[in-house]
Amino acid sequence: MKSALEIAMERFKQEGEAEPVKLTPEQKAKLRDVDRFIDSKVAEKKMIFEQRIPEARASGDPAKAEQVSQELATELSRLQAERETKKDKIRQGQD
Repeated sequence: MKSALEIAMERFKQEGEAEPVKLTPEQKAKLRDVDRFIDSKVAEKKMIFEQRIPEARASGDPAKAEQVSQELATELSRLQAERETKKDKIRQGQD
C-alpha cells in the first residue's frame, strides 16, 4: 500500500513537472553572487529610505511619509524580482 507522500509524488510527476535540475558548482557560485549582490542593494535602499521616512514624518505630511514607505516597498519588490530573474537564467544555463 502506498503512502500519501508516494501518491502525491506520482501525481506531481504525472503533471509534467520535471525533476529538480542538478546545478554545477559554478552555477551555485553564481547564485550565491546574485544573492550577495541583491542583498547589498536591499541594504543600501533600506538605509536610504530609513533616513527619508523620518524626514517625511517630520514634515508633518502623513501622505508624504506614506509615499516614501510605498517607494521603499516598490523598490524592494523590484529587487526581489530582479533576483529571481537572474537566478532563473543561471539555473537554465543562460547566464
